[in-house]
Amino acid sequence: MSTGRRRRTSTRGGRSFSSSGILKYPLNAGDANSEYPHTIQFSARRRNSSSNNSRASSSLGEVILYLPPDALKTSYSQTFGDTDLGSIGVATAGVSQAAAQGVVGNVENAFNAAATGGQAGATRAIASLTASLSNLKSASGGLNIGQAIAQATVNEGIRNLSGAQGAARDALFKKAGRILNPHKAVIYQGPGGFRVFNYSFVMSPESKAEAETIAKIVQYFKYYMHPGIPQSGTVGTGGNINSSLTLSYPEEFKIFARVKGGGQDAGVKGSPRSSMTVRPLFKIDHCFLESLSVDYSTSGGPAFIVDGITAPATTSLTLQFKETVLMTKEKIEEGF
Repeated sequence: MSTGRRRRTSTRGGRSFSSSGILKYPLNAGDANSEYPHTIQFSARRRNSSSNNSRASSSLGEVILYLPPDALKTSYSQTFGDTDLGSIGVATAGVSQAAAQGVVGNVENAFNAAATGGQAGATRAIASLTASLSNLKSASGGLNIGQAIAQATVNEGIRNLSGAQGAARDALFKKAGRILNPHKAVIYQGPGGFRVFNYSFVMSPESKAEAETIAKIVQYFKYYMHPGIPQSGTVGTGGNINSSLTLSYPEEFKIFARVKGGGQDAGVKGSPRSSMTVRPLFKIDHCFLESLSVDYSTSGGPAFIVDGITAPATTSLTLQFKETVLMTKEKIEEGF
């Protein structure tokens, strides 16, 4: 939902661009006597390609905007799927948790063996894992996994019968009043996806300085959300790279909600200005700016103001960011 700001006749203080690379709208947003004490800060960050995790590093300036009413929203989701376990479900139903964890440990060992022993180590680890699966028995002394796999193969063959054979199968099972038990189960498939954050702003300049700032704010987001064409050069011991073959990653963004009040959330990294503090209801990790839309005719048609320059009377800006880190219990404990 877009949030507009009524134009006022008063003159705002502040500067559109400070020596520290700050763009603000309104120009006095977040100031002590501003009618917009609560703000949201966007900071583009240059990716640190020398780091192992390529985490964004140095700030490339900041944009500080009034905090729209719909800005403090987030959502969390997890993905679960239905699966048919069939005969495998029967065989594993009685397997103890300790035995199951042992198999998972063998899977982890297979990964470690591949890292240390190369292909030969991985082959040996997979063979060991397969053997442990085949010999694993349920606590009730029933089928082992290897036998269950054989039975599951038969079941799958019966299920996949088609044509006349499939029709005969259905008729016989109906006559007997039976079906093959699918042994359905709910399987956890992981986090539902990366969080997405949407923001909408309506900006109406009241001075030449504010009109110039709005133009710079739009340019800031447009510029840092796009890839670049790398300069021709060398990588490692290879030869020259044709710059037209690749594109550089766009910059990432850090987003902070700044609210009026004393104290600071110790878990939040940031540099509060004057009486403003970083006090998010939830933290946001590094994001990419996924989409941007700008509308210069929000009032129903094009309109311009002339105050030394010709500028749109209204600029509507909508931003959609996608977080680059999946949420886990550890991230939730950190305040995300």
